[in-house]
Amino acid sequence: MKKYLILFSLFTGAIGMAQDKSEINSTKHEVKSIVVELFSEEWYKNQKDLWKKETETNEKNGEAWYNYYHANRALRNLEKDLLKKNELDKKGSEIAETYYKIDPNSFESNHLMYMSHNFMDTKYLHRAYEIDPTDTRTYDDLLVEAELRRDIETRNKFGKLI
Repeated sequence: MKKYLILFSLFTGAIGMAQDKSEINSTKHEVKSIVVELFSEEWYKNQKDLWKKETETNEKNGEAWYNYYHANRALRNLEKDLLKKNELDKKGSEIAETYYKIDPNSFESNHLMYMSHNFMDTKYLHRAYEIDPTDTRTYDDLLVEAELRRDIETRNKFGKLI
């Protein structure tokens, strides 16, 4: 009986220590595309609020701006109402533009500007890559752009890096 009690205590302790990213709490998490990792709308709202507070605390925190934008974008992608979706699109553009004004020479501000311009204004994509060519977040976009331009050499380069 004592063995079972010890095992039960260890098991419940391990569960309590494991942090479930799906729970709503005051812990900030990296916000990935909903294609990669999907959570509830409440989770994204919570992350958006937490990362927004972080941008207010440290306005040059690129990670905070990036996650703030991605939480907003996830909410936009989950939204079914077209008017609300458009409002979230505008908010995403505001987030990107605000950070770009604060820190136009950061990888994150340039990549966010590229994303917020519907992945069309590639000058921001290329600037982000120029700032940090080791950051893999631009590789997919650069591969697609090279394919659209039929730049086989560049496409193959990023295809090997992904």
